[in-house]
Amino acid sequence: QIMASGDWDGGLAIWNVPGSSSSSSSSNDNVGGDANGKKSSKKRKDNNSNSTSSSIEGTIQEVQPIQSVRAHSSNISGLAWGYNSSSSSLPSTLLTGSWDHGLKVYDVSRMDCILALNGSRVVTSLSRCSNSDVVATGSPDCTVRLWD
Repeated sequence: QIMASGDWDGGLAIWNVPGSSSSSSSSNDNVGGDANGKKSSKKRKDNNSNSTSSSIEGTIQEVQPIQSVRAHSSNISGLAWGYNSSSSSLPSTLLTGSWDHGLKVYDVSRMDCILALNGSRVVTSLSRCSNSDVVATGSPDCTVRLWD
């Protein structure tokens, strides 16, 4: 799975989200069980009152972005994955809206801007139609624009 984020400086990052099938979680799946994965009928006594928080801390994994780019000159206020016309499960494009009045489309694999549109108002929200390339942006003065 991948995730995208935008920041107040106009930076755009793509992240690889670790899934539940990662090696760190599979090593902890057998806690309290035997080698075959069967749960033991014995109860384990734990004298540590913070056992819940210590087990949670052991599963936290720090990740770094797999790609990042300076996408806009002002903060990014909206992100949406592009319409995926191919059979791939991962989207190939990412749409960004910003306070710099811009709407941009990025190719996710290359992190290149493939389309830049400039409006006359700040973009404060962004949404995409689920079955087409139509994008809606909102502005602070309640203006809604449809982009195709």
